Amino acid sequence: MVTLTAGRIPRNNGIPWRGDSGLKDGSDAKDVKGGLVGGYYDAGDNIKFHFPMAFSMTLLSWSVIEYSAKYKAVEEHDHVRELIKWGTDYLLLTFNSSASTIDKLYAQVGAAKINGSRPDDHYCWNRPEDMAYPRPSLSVSSAPDLGGEVAAALAAASIVFRDNAAYSKKLSQGAATVYKFARQSGRRTPYSLRQPDIEYYYNSTSYWDEYMWSAAWMYYATGNNSYLTFATDPRLPKNA
Repeated sequence: MVTLTAGRIPRNNGIPWRGDSGLKDGSDAKDVKGGLVGGYYDAGDNIKFHFPMAFSMTLLSWSVIEYSAKYKAVEEHDHVRELIKWGTDYLLLTFNSSASTIDKLYAQVGAAKINGSRPDDHYCWNRPEDMAYPRPSLSVSSAPDLGGEVAAALAAASIVFRDNAAYSKKLSQGAATVYKFARQSGRRTPYSLRQPDIEYYYNSTSYWDEYMWSAAWMYYATGNNSYLTFATDPRLPKNA
């Protein structure tokens, strides 16, 4: 099981941790009301990579769907739901989740150069409260893979929060919007392609697996058979 730890605890190798120190992340993203504050930092730095973050939220939600009784037995059910909501609240900020159609998606906050000498998230390993270097918000206009991963996360979480009808509906509607963006023709270029601040760290070479993954979760969340038909189309695994 993935373990998510609070902001000032030392990083756990390979596991994201919370970016909840009241920073001004996303202040350069003028189209995002309130910026991009929240979410989880990556394992080795303070960059927020939305691709692995979304996957982590999907898996956490899946674990609750499958093993909610176990979580309740060890009195961690409320805690894990809090962890998921912290992530999904943030993912809803990475695109216009109140719209039915979007043309961009934020892929990460923060950037680092390999073997760089200027202050950034790799050159300066320090507390989030002490970060004083630029943390750009990177958006992409084509993201079939990232969009599919975010859609899966929101769809899976909408099942976890079905006891909160308003929030579950918000997640489901956001999932539908970003899924539609991921599937748009003309936007089928992997999100990391020709993005040097992304490509080195979380490069993506294909999106067919995210199409299968997200369509399956959209079906489980909505019961809409069109998602199931697409998820089980034999052409998808051939490409994936």
